Amino acid sequence: MKADRDRERFREHLRESDRYFKTGDANAANAETDALDTVLAPWKAGGREVEPLSALVEPSEPRNVRFAAASALFYNGHEDLGVPVREEISNGPGMEAVGALAVLGERQSGHGQ
Repeated sequence: MKADRDRERFREHLRESDRYFKTGDANAANAETDALDTVLAPWKAGGREVEPLSALVEPSEPRNVRFAAASALFYNGHEDLGVPVREEISNGPGMEAVGALAVLGERQSGHGQ
């Protein structure tokens, strides 16, 4: 199923981004993060981003996957779906929590809308 393959590509770009980040190759990490747009673009173009991204915010997914999917939901007009996940992540450890707090701060100040 194409949706499953696309979700796996989403996860793979995040895994590679994390791997490059840990080895200090910020440019390669950023390129992998940017590559997420190639996965998101067809979903957004067809107005179909909610279903695949909602599957990626499930608790069974790794935190970085959940964070990235919640961010994509948030920034594509689905705050109601992205914010609860980001709030949950903001209460935990790790870099995802830092990003979640930043976006929640934007939302509360009105800049994320």
